[in-house]
Parts: sequence; structure tokens; C-alpha cells
Amino acid sequence: MRKILVVTAVSAVSLLVSGCAPKLGGSDYDARTVGEISQTLRGTVLSVRPIMINASDNSQFGAGAGIGGLSGALLGSQIGGGKARYVTGTLGALGGAAAGHLIQQKATEQEGREYQVQLDRGDIITISQGAEPMIASGQRVLVIQSKSRSRIVPDSTR
Repeated sequence: MRKILVVTAVSAVSLLVSGCAPKLGGSDYDARTVGEISQTLRGTVLSVRPIMINASDNSQFGAGAGIGGLSGALLGSQIGGGKARYVTGTLGALGGAAAGHLIQQKATEQEGREYQVQLDRGDIITISQGAEPMIASGQRVLVIQSKSRSRIVPDSTR
């Protein structure tokens, strides 16, 4: 029975932290922003720099830490007998929480790009977004600014 609980808990951690990273590319929209009025500006990409985007708050312990701690406690309590099971369960909980937190951080990371864009009106702005669509230095772009988020997309009108 205990082994079934351990396997279930470990599986739950894997399922919970997989797919946690939101899509942040230039073509990705949040349902709350669909229909929102945006201002569009034309510009040229001056430079592109690869970045890593982490969607989780590293200072906060989330579900990954909680489920990892529970799994670690269950696994740790399987080792030893008597009072030693409490010690190994506690150590397992601490180790599992730390591992679950790190797994959750990695699961929410994604590659992105930071773009320096010179607007046609003369300003230079910086925008970071997910890796798609891939935009090259020197490429003409549209900068789409809304209340909640700005993004750039290739300018296919010219």
C-alpha cells in the first residue's frame, strides 16, 4: 500500500510541474487580452540577444515544493524502523521540497529573445518575448503595444 502511495505522489509531481511555462512568443495571446485595443508602431530590429525566461517566482515555494516534500516524506519514512523513520521522513521531506522547487523552476523556463528596436519615429526600445517568431537583426517589424503586454512581429506589409 505504501509503495502505491509513493509511486502516486512521485507521478503527481511529474504531472503537476510539466507544462507550467506559459507561451510568450509574439503570436501568443492571453484570453483576457483578446479584443483589447493596441497601438502599432513600425521599426527596425537593431540587435537580438538570447535570454531565458522563468515564469515562476523563485522566491516563492509553489506546488512543486509541496508535492516534492510530500513525496520525499513518504519515501524517507520507508527507510529504517521505529523512531528512525521519523528522522528519515523529515530528511526526505526537506530534500523532496528542495528538489520539487528546482524541478518547478526548470519546468517554467523557456528560451526567449531580447530585441532592440529603432522605431521609425526615432526612439529605441527594448522588448523581450518568447523565441517565436524568430526575428533577425535588420528586419522590419511591427511593435504592438497594449495595456497588458507589448510584442513584436515581422512587418509583412512592405
